[in-house]
Amino acid sequence: MVKSVIVTEFFNLSHLKDTSAGTRPREFYMQNGRGTIQLPYPMVIFCDSDTRPMIQQIRDEATKAPTAYVEKNIAEYDHYRLNWQLVQNNRDRSSYYKDGGRNTASYFLTTSFKFVALKIADERNDFDATHYFWIDFGIQHVIGNSITADSKAMLDSPHPKIAACYINYRSNEDLKNMEWVCNGGLCGMAGGVFSVERPYVTQLYATALSVFYEMLSRGVGHADEQIFTYCYSRRPELFTLYYGDYYSLICNYHDIKRDWWIIKECFFKKTIHSCRRDLAITAAKKALQSVAVAAAEGNKEYLNGILEE
Repeated sequence: MVKSVIVTEFFNLSHLKDTSAGTRPREFYMQNGRGTIQLPYPMVIFCDSDTRPMIQQIRDEATKAPTAYVEKNIAEYDHYRLNWQLVQNNRDRSSYYKDGGRNTASYFLTTSFKFVALKIADERNDFDATHYFWIDFGIQHVIGNSITADSKAMLDSPHPKIAACYINYRSNEDLKNMEWVCNGGLCGMAGGVFSVERPYVTQLYATALSVFYEMLSRGVGHADEQIFTYCYSRRPELFTLYYGDYYSLICNYHDIKRDWWIIKECFFKKTIHSCRRDLAITAAKKALQSVAVAAAEGNKEYLNGILEE
């Protein structure tokens, strides 16, 4: 029997030593985190003493679903504590990162912490999960009401292995230049929403952290998206892909419901150009399957939308 457990994080970053004018306030995340923390599924929430009371009040008012709070300052984790200075040194030498931007060393370490958090959640095993779903705390500001409208179907029927949305295909030739990929902040696979079948947690953790430390050793490191892109490139057998853009991270989990244009331009065309027709064919089959589902349901609005894109 499937048992999906959501894992997320919300730390107060405003007190960290590299907080900048671009750091989003807690209120922004609380406003856009409601959709995530109100989901009526077991949840493991990584937080600190500042953020837990706000999170717990909203969740307790919304659902009786079981919740485990892992309360600890992000700066106290080894992932942050042992790596911050190295990340900061790399950025001090880079012409890409500017003072005042949101993507600070702390931001990079917080986004990449999700792989550590999943491993900790799996070791704790609070709710005997069969699958874990990582959902970014403030993802609602990107996907809107899809967080409530489409999440049930996703959570109740997870894909096998590690299921993640590939947005913008990066060929192996592109990925050889890690400096170009990271310093440009180039997206590939999205890390805002993804699922991991429990036997794959350790493999994802090991692969992601090996990529993370390679980035640090080469003087780069932008965000979790680039880490994820390299994970798939190096261990594609671990993944089940789905397709879309940031806006469709939940609604496209099973069938393609939106963002056809980006799939065509950034996945179909790029995989064919990179001589990966196998990937293009797999994505095309998924697209045809989605159209067939819409036709069977008599969803004319959906079908007309495809023609427009």
